[in-house]
Amino acid sequence: MTELKKKAEDLSEKVRAAAKTRVNVLNKNFNALEPRTKKWSLMLLGVSMACMCTVITMNGFQSGKSDFLEREDISLPKDIYMDTIKAERLTPVGKMKGEIDGEFESFYMAVDKEGNVFINRNIEYSENAYDKSNGWEQISRQQLEFFEKELDLIPPRRKGLGR
Repeated sequence: MTELKKKAEDLSEKVRAAAKTRVNVLNKNFNALEPRTKKWSLMLLGVSMACMCTVITMNGFQSGKSDFLEREDISLPKDIYMDTIKAERLTPVGKMKGEIDGEFESFYMAVDKEGNVFINRNIEYSENAYDKSNGWEQISRQQLEFFEKELDLIPPRRKGLGR
């Protein structure tokens, strides 16, 4: 634990040194400006800060909802994908194809969030294809090992430029 603490202290010291050098460079550049330019830039900074503070304060006193300086709520993934959580979506693994005992075998494989393996021999091609309830049947680890030995796995295609 002390080694980790030492690494953290070294890292924080490096960050402090880098920040100090940046501040020194900015300080030298600002001090190199003409006095009139320094005066105007500081006045402009002060006026803009005062305006922002005034607007924020006035916004707090208004009873209605104002559109100025309004923030958006951060949406969490559970809010965006609520339908997938409710439907217990499966994660696609790929398609297995091959020949077992002279018979052609082909099915899609997927896993759920607990790591259980599911297969579907007759998948529907829609948005709900990987919902757990649409024709998916769970297989055991022994069946999976047998299929891995006998069949070839074709991973799912990625959408994008790499086709």
